[in-house]
Amino acid sequence: MCARLARKQGFAYEVTGMRILIVDDETAIREWIKFSIEKMKLPDVEEIYTAANSRDALTIYKEYYPDLIFVDMMLPNIHGLELIKILKSYSEHIQIFIISSHAVFDYVRTGLSYGAAEYILKEELTYEKLTNVIKDALERRNHLSEQPVLWKYNDTPFLQALRPRQDVIIDEALLKGYNITLQNQPILILAGDTSLLSALDVLRLPARIQLNHGAYFIVKDSCHVLLANLVGMNRDVGIREVLEHLKSSFSFLLGKGNVEMGVAGGWDGLASVFQRTLCRLQMHFYEDEGVWEGYPQENVDEIIDVCRKKIYLKRNARTLSGYRAEIDRLIMEIYEKKPLPIDKVKYGVAEILTIVIQNIAQTLGNEVILSARDNIMEAESFERLRQHVSEICDKIDALAEVRTQMSSTVRLAVAYIQENLLQTVSLEDVALHVNQSPDYLSRLMKKELGEGFLDYITRLKMEKAIELLRTTPMKIYEVAEALGYANVSYFSELFRKRIGVNPCKYKRYY
Repeated sequence: MCARLARKQGFAYEVTGMRILIVDDETAIREWIKFSIEKMKLPDVEEIYTAANSRDALTIYKEYYPDLIFVDMMLPNIHGLELIKILKSYSEHIQIFIISSHAVFDYVRTGLSYGAAEYILKEELTYEKLTNVIKDALERRNHLSEQPVLWKYNDTPFLQALRPRQDVIIDEALLKGYNITLQNQPILILAGDTSLLSALDVLRLPARIQLNHGAYFIVKDSCHVLLANLVGMNRDVGIREVLEHLKSSFSFLLGKGNVEMGVAGGWDGLASVFQRTLCRLQMHFYEDEGVWEGYPQENVDEIIDVCRKKIYLKRNARTLSGYRAEIDRLIMEIYEKKPLPIDKVKYGVAEILTIVIQNIAQTLGNEVILSARDNIMEAESFERLRQHVSEICDKIDALAEVRTQMSSTVRLAVAYIQENLLQTVSLEDVALHVNQSPDYLSRLMKKELGEGFLDYITRLKMEKAIELLRTTPMKIYEVAEALGYANVSYFSELFRKRIGVNPCKYKRYY
């Protein structure tokens, strides 16, 4: 979603009327809330939308970006709690009110922890209560827009329209559809990592220069972008002078190479300048000082998929030598086809290493996989990523012998668990299958596998979840159900703890 920039040093903001979304599968409740809000005749309320399920709600959100959302708990498709978590991942500034017929403490606690403003029982939602909720929400929204902070939002379809191969004309109608107020005059594009926002807090512009109609986007975890009109330039202070001033300021604040910038003359040149700016920013990761005018055209997913298929064909190999050539070839191809998107490169390399670890030494604990993933994701440059891959491969090779040390009992237990992973498997079931007591089997698995029975089962299920998210069109709640998790929120939290990101974010990357 795009941002309306709050007034701060050199910036101007513009606030439109509040947009409200009501999400409830009960028609009577949706229509009553909508009718009641319309009856209030509040001038600051611009539009009211309704949705009967979570999927429709997400579609409406991505198109109209409501500021205030009422969410029922028991929704079709996606549970209300999961919907709240998804919405809050899009924007931290959405005001969400839970409306429910159930006074369940776990729902209250979880909903508020996800960022909901209040939990309201439907039986207590009177016209007077609703009026106070709407007025308080308007007051909070107006107060927030006056604060000296930049509003942050995630990637939007508008930025997708600026990408290569998009035959889209940037004009007033398109911008208005995305609630973006950029004017057809010089537009500054600033691209950087997460430190860009903190730098903007202390950035000083040349005298009489302002950045108006600004929008701040989080394109990916490692890429933040500000688009804003440059206002106040004259014969004494032109675009070149402004860019020199900004380069000098950012070099001082963040160091060389952390920010790239460009200026488009107006709407017509915005897409091409945007592409070149992001391309130059990506190149810093690869530590290449060359001038790259294009935008990354290669599809990272295709490169990773080719490597994944080759590794699958070698899945019976039990030493690293069977995979090392493919891993080295992948790293070389990524560098040759730079600048590929950094986040996708990291996720892809981490996934390939995880597959190799599972193939070579399934006895390695989850700690090894998480450690490998963390090292890859935290690499600050391509050379460091390459070093991490080499170090991880050496560690895999050294620990691969663990597999050959498994007792026949644990081998049988592991095989049984893997064959029945999509069923409900208990320690007692496995113990009966291998003709051992549950306590003895639990101790033996902990000793030989390095993790307890429950941790082992959970790790395998999360690995299966990754496979389903990557290779099927299944929704998050469908994956959760397939793996035996009735509560999709619990599944999402387990996935986040094990993999490092929630399943929604993982699926968006792939």
